[in-house]
Amino acid sequence: MTIMGVLQWLQQYYVVPVFVVFLMIVVFTYLPSRKQKMEHDARIPFDDDR
Repeated sequence: MTIMGVLQWLQQYYVVPVFVVFLMIVVFTYLPSRKQKMEHDARIPFDDDR
């Protein structure tokens, strides 16, 4: 497949790769191993007030 072929496919079906990237972000964010880091990051705005 050439680069032009890929670009044409993306023009027609750009929603598919965008949706896949979105799902990857959601899955990566909610992995159990990242829970502690996400909770810490969520507390940052509140910790600045002290």
